[in-house]
Amino acid sequence: MCDLLETYGEAVSSALENLSEDEIAIYLNKRYEMKIWLHVSVLFFKWAYLYLRWRSERSEVIPNMIYITGDTHGDFSKFGNSRFTEGKFLTREDFVIICGDFGGVWDGSRRDQYWLDWIESKPFTLLFVDGNHENFDLLNSFPCDEWKGGKVHVLRENILHLMRGQVFNIAGKKFFTMGGAASHDVWDGILDPDDLDFSTTYWRMRRNGSMFRVKGIDWWPEEMPSDSEYAEAIRNLESVGWDIDYVITHCAPTSLLNKISTSYRSDQLTDFLQLIKRMSPKTKWFCGHYHQDMQITDHFQVLYNKIIHI
Repeated sequence: MCDLLETYGEAVSSALENLSEDEIAIYLNKRYEMKIWLHVSVLFFKWAYLYLRWRSERSEVIPNMIYITGDTHGDFSKFGNSRFTEGKFLTREDFVIICGDFGGVWDGSRRDQYWLDWIESKPFTLLFVDGNHENFDLLNSFPCDEWKGGKVHVLRENILHLMRGQVFNIAGKKFFTMGGAASHDVWDGILDPDDLDFSTTYWRMRRNGSMFRVKGIDWWPEEMPSDSEYAEAIRNLESVGWDIDYVITHCAPTSLLNKISTSYRSDQLTDFLQLIKRMSPKTKWFCGHYHQDMQITDHFQVLYNKIIHI
C-alpha cells in the first residue's frame, strides 16, 4: 500500500513539473472547488439525516398537529411560509382548521382554481366549516364522503369541508362542527335577480351606498342551517353523550354575543349553539365571523388573523 501511494505521489509530482504556472493555478483552483463541494455535500447529508430522524421521532411522540384560524374569504396568503412557518414542517396527517367564511369556491374563476391548487401544494390538510359568505351552490356540488366519523365535502385530497352537525374523531379528540351564520351586512335587504324591477332597484341601492346582497350572486339562503341539519346535530351529539372536546363554529352562542359587540343579535342558530354551550360547558370552543381575535372566556376564543396551535 505504501509503495502504491509513493508511486502515485511521484506520478502527480512528475505531471505537475510539466505544467505551466497557469495550468498549475487552474489545477489548484479545481482542487479547492472540489473540497468545497465535498464539504457542502457532507453538510447537506448531515442535515437530511437529522431532519429525517426528527420527523421519525416526531411521528412517534406527536402523531398530529392541529392549528385553528379565522375567516379567509378566499385569500389564503396567511398560510404562506413567511407568515405560517410551522406549515413547512407539517404533513397530510396534520390539520389547519378555518372557522368559516372559507370562500375558496366563490365563483369558479381562475382565482378560485389558483388558490385551490396552491393549498393542494401545501404539505398539510386544510379543514373548514362553512360561514355565511360561501357559494353554497358550488360548495354543495362537491362529492360527499365520510371522514374520521363525520361527513365532509372533498374539494381536493387535502381540502375538506367539515359539514354541519358532525362529530369527528381527529387525533384522538372529538370535534363537533356547526357552520353557518346570519349575514349582518344586509341591513337594506337581499335582492332577487328574478324580480321584475331587480335592475332598477340594484342600481338605485348601489348609488345610495346601501348595505345589501344579491341572492345566488353573493348571498345564499343556505347560510343558515336547515331543520334536518339541526336534527342531525342533536342525534350526533346524543350518540356521544354530548361528550366532545372541541366545538368549531362560525358564529357564537347567544350569551356571548354582547361580549363581542352589542351590535349582534341572536337568532335560531345562536340559540341552538347556546344549547350546546349549556350541555357541554367545559368544551373548548373556537369561532370566526366577527373579524377580530379575542379570548372571551377560558373556554371560548374568537379567531380572525391568528393561527393558533391546540
